[in-house]
Amino acid sequence: NTGRELASANLGPSATEREYRPSVAVDPKGEAIYAAGTRGRLHVLHPETLAVRAAFDWHLGYVSGLAVSADGSRLFSSGADGCVK
Repeated sequence: NTGRELASANLGPSATEREYRPSVAVDPKGEAIYAAGTRGRLHVLHPETLAVRAAFDWHLGYVSGLAVSADGSRLFSSGADGCVK
């Protein structure tokens, strides 16, 4: 754990508006990276290119946490809206 940047991604206007907080999860199979922002939007990123594969309006308000199940079949999130999905 060196604390140095391993990768970065330009996710368009939302990135310049400082939408992102440290809500990131990585699929254990290496098939996707999930990143969520302060506006409740969830992005699914390609693990090698960091290109956005999909984006969803996921929570009302910021996403406070993301986790992927050990087998990679489920994504869990918690948000400021009081929901766990």
